[in-house]
Parts: sequence; C-alpha cells; structure tokens
Amino acid sequence: SVEGDITGQIVWQVDPQQLAWQLITDAKNIRALQRNATTSTTTAPGQLVNTVSSRSNAPFVLWEEPQAKLVVDGRYEVSTGKLDIPKAELMTEWIAYAGKTTMTTQGKKTLLVSQGNMTYDAARVAQRLRPWTGEYLAVQGQRTQPVEVTWTSSENGNWAESLQAKSQIGWDSASIVGIEIGTADFPLKIENGRFLSRAEIPVSRGTLRWNLDGDVAGTPMVIVQSPEKVIENVAITRQMCQGWLKYVAPILADVASVQGNLSLQIDEATIVPTDLKRQTIKGQLQVHGANVGPGPLADQLLGLVQQVRALRKGAGATDGGGQQTTWLQLPEQQIGFDVQQGRVAHKNMQIQAGDVVINTSGSVGIDGQLELIAAVPILKDWVDKTPLLQSLAGQQIQIPVRGTIQRPQMDLSSFASIGKQLATSAIQGAAQKQIDKGIGKLFGPLSQQLGPLQQGMQQMQQGVQQNLPQFPNLQNLQIPGFGGGGPFGGSQPPQAPQP
Repeated sequence: SVEGDITGQIVWQVDPQQLAWQLITDAKNIRALQRNATTSTTTAPGQLVNTVSSRSNAPFVLWEEPQAKLVVDGRYEVSTGKLDIPKAELMTEWIAYAGKTTMTTQGKKTLLVSQGNMTYDAARVAQRLRPWTGEYLAVQGQRTQPVEVTWTSSENGNWAESLQAKSQIGWDSASIVGIEIGTADFPLKIENGRFLSRAEIPVSRGTLRWNLDGDVAGTPMVIVQSPEKVIENVAITRQMCQGWLKYVAPILADVASVQGNLSLQIDEATIVPTDLKRQTIKGQLQVHGANVGPGPLADQLLGLVQQVRALRKGAGATDGGGQQTTWLQLPEQQIGFDVQQGRVAHKNMQIQAGDVVINTSGSVGIDGQLELIAAVPILKDWVDKTPLLQSLAGQQIQIPVRGTIQRPQMDLSSFASIGKQLATSAIQGAAQKQIDKGIGKLFGPLSQQLGPLQQGMQQMQQGVQQNLPQFPNLQNLQIPGFGGGGPFGGSQPPQAPQP
C-alpha cells in the first residue's frame, strides 16, 4: 500500500472525440508499505543482512519519499481507446525523469510503450539505497540515462511476464564493498519480468563482477547471484575490514593496517531486498597472502601467541619459545563461509605468527557477537626442542573466543589444565631421575669391586680353552662340586654304576 499527502490541480478538456488534461501534483511523506509483516527488522550501517529485532505486526517500509512533484499532460481518444501522454515529468530530491508514453488496445491485449531520460545524482542514489546496502556502496557523479519500457497485458493474469525495460547506471567514482572503482557504466534490464544486471569492472589490478537475476513480480522479490568469482585478486583495504570482511574473516575486523590480496567465489547467493535476514550466501574466500596489523581480535590472538611461547619457555624449550612478532600472517588459503539467519560462519582459517599456527572456526553474528574456537596445534618441532611437551604431542590447545568483534574475550582456562598436566609430567620425570640416581649410588661401588673378578674369570677361561689339547684327559677330570661335566666341561658323561 501507499500512504502520504498529495495536493495539486488538474485542468480538463472534454469533447465527444477525446478527453485531455493537464495534471500538476505535489507529494510529501510518501511511503510504500508491505502489510501483514510478522517481524520487524533493522539494518545498521555496514551490515550484511538485517536481524530480527522483535515480533511485530507493523508494516515494513519498502520506500519513503519526503518530497516529489509530478506533471502529466495526457489525451485519451474515445474512438480508438488510445492513451497518449506526451509529457510526463517526475522530480524528487535525488532523481528526475522526463518522457512520453502511449498505450493502445489491440483486440483483448493492451500495449504500453514509454521512452524518456533519467537524471540522477549518484551520491544521493547511494544514500537512498543505504537501508539495503549499508556502508558498502558510496558513489559520486551525475548522469542522464535513457529509459525504455514496453509492456503487453497477459490473459493469465501475470502482469510482469511481458514487461521489458532497459537503462543503465554509472558514476564518476565509487567504492563498492570497500573496493575503489573509477568511472563506470553498466546496463540494467528487465526481460520478460525478470530483473537482470551483469557487469565486469577492472579494479585495483583485479576484477569486480556480478550477474544478478530476480523476478520483479515475486512476493517477495528474490534476487539471485549466479555462481562465479565476484572478486578476483583485489587488494585488501581497511574499508573492507570495517565492513563485510570482518564477518567472514573476524581477524581482520577494524585492523589499523593490512597488506595483501583476496578473491571471493560465490557458490550460492539469494537476497530478499525487503527481508534481508532471509538472505543466504555460501562461498569461498581465497586469501593470496596477507600481513595483519593491530586490531581487536588480532591483538587478542597475538596475546595468545605470547601465552603459547611463555608455556614453551617455561617447559624448557631450547629455542626460548620462539621469536617475538607484532604482525600476524594469513598464508595462501581458501576459507569456506556460509551466511544463514543473520550469522556468518567460517571453517579452518589459518593464522601464523612465526612458528605458531592458529586455526579459527565458528561464526559471527551480524550484531557482532562472536562464537569462535581458536586452536593451536602442538608441533613436532616444539616437542623435539621441549621434551616436557611429549605428553601433548599431536594435540591442540583449544581456546573459546566470545564477546563481540569490537571486544573479543578469550577463555584461557585451558592453559591452566595444560600447566597442571606439564607439572605432573615434570614431577614424574624428576622422581624417575632421583630413582635412577639412587640405584646408581647403591650398586655403583659393588659393580666396581666385581669388575676385576669378572675380568679375571674371563681371562682364565680363555687360557684353559687354549691348553686343553695338551691335556687330553683333563676334560674328563671329575672334582666333587663341579658336576658330571667337570670344571672344564668334559665331553663324556659319567658311566652309570653297574648293578
């Protein structure tokens, strides 16, 4: 429905052949409303999707126009049923249109043809679209573009299936999702009732592209992005990190500095402009290597790295726990992400600080709430340099991260349990060393005394073996106490006594 205040005047001229008029109207506070809404939604600047604020029966405002002026000169021919509008002008604070329209009847069908020009200020257009785009669209420049529309009525009641329209939009400069763009113009079309927009624009030594498709008669209207790489090898900017990128890669949230490039592959994207909480997006964020400076979560992760190094150093690491660093690195990698019901989830983002690796998984709410796990694997190289870590070999230190993007909070309680585990291992190791030391003290002198005796016995046996051939009967010599084999191992066993 539409509501607002409209005032104006109309001048009529009526005769048997035609009806002619001149209409001038002024409108204020015009609002287009979507009734029967079950939820109320709010969008904060910079959000990807709306979040549900409360259950409500209040209508959703599709569009709002504070002030507008409409001028229409028209003529209707009674005999032919032709409607001719040679002058149609619409003026608002941000856009103006001037054109002409004709509508004729052919049998049971009605044909409408409209042609004109649209003049707009790109910066004001972006401002009016902000409830849907947040801070992701900023443009400058003025344009006058042609607009053509044709429509034929349908007998099946689907008014949009024969709607055709084409125009284009452009700017002198723009920033889209944090990507700086120069002068550009790209087409907008409606074909058989479907909204179509496709573009490929060179930016930042990379490429920005999209391919959108939506049914204008849909209730609600749904826009679908075709699967493709929408951002290719584009420099990471602070504007990205302050906007959409902080939800996909929270380590980059509001960082003071960042160096690197990225690409973005969209596998699935469905957007409902009038209910953005229902949008779903799935894809892959490809990082082509990046250095990350200070930021809310980046600082917390650097603190985690220091904790790990302190743990290794306390456990006796021969390398002192590793080198200090003030930057985090994102190596070349692909990170899967999924936008569902107001949360952006990611899996297995790898972060490095020297020889410490951190893997993060979890989700970020559009309200900024964090539900992440930061996992630090115990590397084999650490175990080799720190034997006390042997009991942790192959394990991971898992740190829950909650709070918000601006104020992340790490739960470091797992370090306490690891400390206890290492302390137990250290006590056991120290006890074993003391036992080994005690055994050495007990048996050490005795071993020293028995050593010469053992050496003498070995020498005696060697001498006997060498002289046995000179005494052929010596092997059979029997001496009480040495058994039947004799002291020299006789080869003949003793004969049993005769009965």
